[in-house]
Amino acid sequence: MAASKDTNINEYGLFEAITPEQVTKTWTGSYDEWGKQITDIQTFEKGKSMLASRPFSSGSITWILCKKEEHEKNPETLNFVCYCETFSRKALVRLANEKRVQDINCHSVASVFCPHENRGRGYAVKMMTELFEILSKRTQLTTLYSDIGEIFYSRLGWKAYLTVAAEVPTAGNPVSLSDIPSVSFMNRELVEKLMNLDGTVVRRELENSPVSEKTQFAILPCFEPIDWQWARDEFEGKNCLGIPEFPTIFGAFLPTSLVNEDTLFQEDNSLFSQQEHFAPPSFIVWAPRYRENNITVLRARFNSAEDVEPLIKAALSEAKRLNMPKVVLWNVGDQFKSVFETKFKTIFVKKNDSFPSAALFVPGGDAEAEWILNENYPRV
Repeated sequence: MAASKDTNINEYGLFEAITPEQVTKTWTGSYDEWGKQITDIQTFEKGKSMLASRPFSSGSITWILCKKEEHEKNPETLNFVCYCETFSRKALVRLANEKRVQDINCHSVASVFCPHENRGRGYAVKMMTELFEILSKRTQLTTLYSDIGEIFYSRLGWKAYLTVAAEVPTAGNPVSLSDIPSVSFMNRELVEKLMNLDGTVVRRELENSPVSEKTQFAILPCFEPIDWQWARDEFEGKNCLGIPEFPTIFGAFLPTSLVNEDTLFQEDNSLFSQQEHFAPPSFIVWAPRYRENNITVLRARFNSAEDVEPLIKAALSEAKRLNMPKVVLWNVGDQFKSVFETKFKTIFVKKNDSFPSAALFVPGGDAEAEWILNENYPRV
């Protein structure tokens, strides 16, 4: 729907899409922006449909901005001017000066799009303003990843969080598998086991960390959103970019006597998370990003500085195998940066795209709130 320039913006409201036809139209509309350069419309919509069937998408909502009068007459209307979607997920929060960690819900905003013919008329601002108001009543946390800088969304309530990408080049960093005998590579099944184990421990680690003067929050690490990202990357690689075969290795870890490939597949490994001082072994989980031409690390747990080198070498070996020029991580801890600089000639770059932003609807959820584990795994 292309609206006239003299339309009163207050005539419009934000509503949940209720029909497959409405959802499909949002896919068709965003094709020109995100799909036209690499594929045809039928393949683009097929990929969107595939992602909608993944477990992570089960709690997603498509939002449409249309005239309130039109929607009242016909809730199935296809006459809408812009749209977005949200994904529901679990998160944690610890209020300032408190030890207790609370379970909260998060709605991550994605696919914010206003067709070119409708831009410059205030529709996107109207949509995101109403969405912010709705989410403030439905959830305790909302996140999004901005590709248009940090100003637009910050004015509407989402605080931008500084993100620095560590770019580790394959050139000048020779590596062979014989250099990393202590590392075990992970397929999907191992990643699922280790990510779910990681999620059970993160809560306790936050609770046991020193009390902070700032409210702290984190999106809980788990397997489903990572599986969703892999599915997107695989579909895009095979169907749009001509990649003949998608990799089967998605990470690496440093086995211990307690946690290794054998114990991770035991029917009952709950004892891992019940031990007071238990921590999963150091690991990294990655995704091959063919359009971006890199190995992107989605989640990294480094229990010590000594564990960084073998795990990054594992990621570099996969990048070289796939002829990708670099490995990319977000927000490497200060205690590990010297390893990246001295061992791997790493370049640290402030991100200007996919800019993480968040709003916290709890007491103390103001501009001073700290985002724990601001890595790539929550990105949608």
